[in-house]
Amino acid sequence: MFREAGAPDPIQLVGDCYRLNAEWSVWTDTREFEVLARRALSGAESNDEMRIETIGKAIELYSGDYLDTDPYESWTEDLRRHRRRLHTDLLELQSRLLLNTGRLTEAISACRTILRVEPTNESGHRRLMVALMRQGRSTDALDAYEHCRSTLGDELGMTPSPETERAYECILRNESL
Repeated sequence: MFREAGAPDPIQLVGDCYRLNAEWSVWTDTREFEVLARRALSGAESNDEMRIETIGKAIELYSGDYLDTDPYESWTEDLRRHRRRLHTDLLELQSRLLLNTGRLTEAISACRTILRVEPTNESGHRRLMVALMRQGRSTDALDAYEHCRSTLGDELGMTPSPETERAYECILRNESL
């Protein structure tokens, strides 16, 4: 049908595998996620606000593990791991940029998203503590530290890093972070 119209077939058989024909311009959410993620993580955007916007668009496209309906297909493992790492890196960068630009409510939300994805992400816990403290919510910041300490202890048998301990001490002394 496509050949009759003068167009190449959209699907090609290569060996015993089918693939999309590269001559066709096909939009996929996973490809767009990769493009936006690379752009945001590389710092190609001209300012933090544009990076935050690009990160938001990429995160919206991430719908969870790649081909999660076939979780035991070994050929998808590397792709899953790669895209999951990109997603986490985007969340990390987003929370850092939001914190640095003073968008504290959004930074808190981004940190909580990171911690849902990776409960042992200590830098996410620390940024949450800082954002809460900057909002004047020192009790919540102390609670965030305790949650960090217990999660790291329970899950990894570790204690918080000196950097996290310093942030905790600043919160106790009501010093700015």
